[in-house]
Amino acid sequence: MKLQGTPRPLQLHATDVAVLPRLLSAALAANTGFPSAINVYLSLPAAATATASLDAISQHLGRAYVHLSAATADRPDLPLNVYLLGLSAPPAVWSLVWQLDGEGGGVPRAKPWTAHRVPPLALPVHHYAVAAVGGTFDHLHAGHRQLLSRTALCVAPNGRLVCGLVADALLAKKAYASEMQAYAAREAAVQGFVARFAPGVVVEVVPLMDAFGPAATMSELEVLVATVETAANSHKINEERAKRGLGAIAIDLIPVISSANAEEADMGKKLSSTGIREWLHTQGQQSTRGSKTK
Repeated sequence: MKLQGTPRPLQLHATDVAVLPRLLSAALAANTGFPSAINVYLSLPAAATATASLDAISQHLGRAYVHLSAATADRPDLPLNVYLLGLSAPPAVWSLVWQLDGEGGGVPRAKPWTAHRVPPLALPVHHYAVAAVGGTFDHLHAGHRQLLSRTALCVAPNGRLVCGLVADALLAKKAYASEMQAYAAREAAVQGFVARFAPGVVVEVVPLMDAFGPAATMSELEVLVATVETAANSHKINEERAKRGLGAIAIDLIPVISSANAEEADMGKKLSSTGIREWLHTQGQQSTRGSKTK
């Protein structure tokens, strides 16, 4: 990727996740400087989303994140965002957005985004007034965004998403802790992403001081969304709730990246905050050595 020039977001719009690699390749090749972020806006067919399950929609998002992550593997710190038009906040009017002139065999071009009306996205029925998710959410990567997206999709209109965010005090022994983002920065990243992905969802971020957090104590909570890697601990939540006289909640487990095949699942496994911190640490060391040789 090119490193010169003033960083600015690179924006793409597609109606088919399969065209993203070609669209992204053209956009990166034409970009005069390294992008500050990559924002993808998906227009999913109304007929498909109205009958699709949340798993199917999550797979659409997951495949988009796989394509983005593969194309930007040399810059793991680059913010990657996938939004759903009709649900998420659209691009700013007249901002340049890469699109295909004619889907399928069309030509990738950067065109101004006009103020055309985007109809509300027809999603599967929302079941939960209050949904919870938890984690460190350090250096928010594609896996984090996928998890937050799935949680937001579970929430009823004007419902509440409660995010248990691991407190700084519990992260001191993490690998490459010097590159760990402070609580305030991680909270702002979570709030900012959900606000754009699902503007109608109310987000409440609370410090996570133990393995269970508000999921074990919040009486109004209805579902916990978590990754399959945390299945054992997630299922203990209902045991903890029972000890407190609270009713059981639903447990919605998803892969790190909701994938449709083995290749996508493998890419999901490579997403890691630790890997990003290691990359940042290495970059810092190289910069320090470069300064000493001048």
